[in-house]
Amino acid sequence: MIKVTSSGDERQAVPPTRPPFGLLGVSADKLSGRCNDYVFQMSRLPLLTYDASDLQQRALWDNIVASRGKALDLTTPEGRLDGPFEAFVRRPDLGEHLIKVGGVIRFASSLEPRLLELAITTVGARWKSEFEFWAHSALALDAGIDQSVIDALAAGESPTFDNDDEAAIYLYTLSLVTEGHVDQPIYDAVVAAVGVDSTVDLTHTIGYYSHISFVLNAFEVPLPPGASPRFNAN
Repeated sequence: MIKVTSSGDERQAVPPTRPPFGLLGVSADKLSGRCNDYVFQMSRLPLLTYDASDLQQRALWDNIVASRGKALDLTTPEGRLDGPFEAFVRRPDLGEHLIKVGGVIRFASSLEPRLLELAITTVGARWKSEFEFWAHSALALDAGIDQSVIDALAAGESPTFDNDDEAAIYLYTLSLVTEGHVDQPIYDAVVAAVGVDSTVDLTHTIGYYSHISFVLNAFEVPLPPGASPRFNAN
């Protein structure tokens, strides 16, 4: 097992000197369950329904539902698009490009899903983005990331990994979202683990999902009914 610490053991990668993220030490509840105390009850954005959208907005709305909504309902009970997508539709000239970039990052990445979702979940945890963490931690679990890793990320702790490639992805992601740069040993480790092209994909993924976290947090996009918060319960 690989514990990401500052140990001098050559098998253990060296993290940034700054503490991981300063996340709240919340309990490791299951990702599902009722939530009565979540502080974000409604998006800050005024309600925009499909019927109230203009033709360009509707075209993007249809594209989002067709490309992202095959496995779930993206429309909330009040009639708005869920997640970051309402912000995309409000400014469709920008949103149509963001949805294309996100599609390439999610569905055409050279990273295998296990590592891709680990990186995205690490980004969501860094920015305490409830919706992003909720959505992508579930995908990470489905792709093979251990529950203990998800719980550690939610608690702001350094996970213990069984696989070298997961440790390398985590440290590279953590370095960029905490320090804004990557030290050479961390860079070398991720290139050794996944190759140069996948490191490029990883870097774009970290930047894109930091952007998504900011959108979700700025507009206080709520979790779906029944989902429990991991960071903002108090």
